Amino acid sequence: MRQGLREILAMQAGASPEKIASARWTYEFSVFTFSLAIGPSFTEKHYPHTARIFGKLNALVARVNDGVKDYYRSPHPFQVDSRVKRFVIAIPGYDYPSFHSARCAVFERVLTLLDPTRAGEFRATSHRVEQDRVFAGEHFPYSIVAGRNLGEMIFNELMQDPNFRADVAALKSSEWTPPPDSRNSFQAGGSATPKPRTAFPRLPCPARKHPAH
Repeated sequence: MRQGLREILAMQAGASPEKIASARWTYEFSVFTFSLAIGPSFTEKHYPHTARIFGKLNALVARVNDGVKDYYRSPHPFQVDSRVKRFVIAIPGYDYPSFHSARCAVFERVLTLLDPTRAGEFRATSHRVEQDRVFAGEHFPYSIVAGRNLGEMIFNELMQDPNFRADVAALKSSEWTPPPDSRNSFQAGGSATPKPRTAFPRLPCPARKHPAH
């Protein structure tokens, strides 16, 4: 925990308006956060089938993640050390494991099934979301890792379900053939650094009544 606190405090020492804006934007995480990798046209309005499928995935991850959180009841970094700033005022909940990183892992893997050519860009978007959670004082780094591990387990279980695989195939046929446009997103060649954005719009995020983290 002490090492995790040192990492958080070091990240927050370099806080800037741009980093704070990014943390607040990525807090409102949904599949459409991956517009960073795909392009600005990747929205719920243009991809309603995608929104429905990932809304169901969001609810599934929430149920599993909430059960683990309720078991460990681990406090957030800002609850452990008063030096940690809260750049995002999240819904009350627990630290371990991160709901954001669990969803990142599942969403990233499913998106890669839909468009394998952007696997690196999807991972880069997930990494940005995850690092923003640490920077914002919401999670210890080990909670991010635990969330990703949980998300990988959920994805692997889903892939054993023929109904899930059929749903992904239907989605790929309906909205991902051809894949969404990637113009104005990541640099060519799968760079992990998004092009600068002048604004961070609020993205549609499935409604939830469970803890956000």
